[in-house]
Amino acid sequence: MVSENNTPIKGAAPVVFTSEFLATVMGVGERRLSTLVRDGVLPKTIGRGKYDAGAVIQSMWARIQQQAKGGTDEVRRLRAAKAGIAELDLDERKGELISADDAERCQRRLVTEARQLLLALPPSLARQVPKEYSGHIEEQAQIQVRAALRTLAEGLPEGANGLSDAT
Repeated sequence: MVSENNTPIKGAAPVVFTSEFLATVMGVGERRLSTLVRDGVLPKTIGRGKYDAGAVIQSMWARIQQQAKGGTDEVRRLRAAKAGIAELDLDERKGELISADDAERCQRRLVTEARQLLLALPPSLARQVPKEYSGHIEEQAQIQVRAALRTLAEGLPEGANGLSDAT
């Protein structure tokens, strides 16, 4: 028993709920009560199949208040995850987000185009110098371009380099 200011009255015997009564009131089986005790939702029994009514009411009230403030940690995480998914979906629909497959295809196209442009440099440079130097300039430019492509390929994921015939 408690006084008007919710403090226990010394010497007063606690009001007791039996597990049968509590299970019926809560609309669950008695085994579920054990699970709720284990999960910290309900207080431990004060004897076999007996619960302190005040402690049960306090724990249930605390849970109601917690849920009113946003729920349990699991509920908050679930809400946050759903909100994140909805935000990503909206960004994708607005065209502000692309799929990983589309990004990878774009990367492959860019890498392939950059490779082709770099490989076209040596002959282009050779045409811009006198003929007696063109062979040497083209050869040296090819060496430098292929070395640069190899260096770049080492930093790319396997299969994304487009350099199978450049090495």
